[in-house]
Amino acid sequence: MFARTFAAKKELSNQLRVHSVHRKYLAIAHGNVRAQTFRGYIVKDRGDRMRGTSKFGRESREGQLAVTHVEVVEPLHGGTLVACRLETGRTHQIRIHLSEAGHPIVGERVYVRDYTGEVIPLRGPCSTPPSSASSTRSRGRRRGSKLRRPPISKTS
Repeated sequence: MFARTFAAKKELSNQLRVHSVHRKYLAIAHGNVRAQTFRGYIVKDRGDRMRGTSKFGRESREGQLAVTHVEVVEPLHGGTLVACRLETGRTHQIRIHLSEAGHPIVGERVYVRDYTGEVIPLRGPCSTPPSSASSTRSRGRRRGSKLRRPPISKTS
């Protein structure tokens, strides 16, 4: 969502703050997801250097409340198309809630550590294998390599 004018930006910000607009996202999650509401406190580091929900929540004053309502749109072979409506907008909220419930999003590369089920393979332009993507990201460009433009052909 974006605003084209400053006045529109102020109005959108106000609507998000008072929850007069609803944010709904579609996702394909692994397994047989059921309709439910996730409510927990998301912390920046749950002890394994990853975001996640805190077991202690408000009592320990860590984390921010995150509420995600999940509806089943359509059961699929090996997964479920779900609609997630957010009451709050925390970083990685949907990814964390679905993953911690045992249903990581198809194509997820970070919040899948504990998932032991069958992985649905990606197909299409976004289907770069995780190993090649992570190795490219961690190493960056090789020293001395330059990005090259294709030659421009002259027309006569």
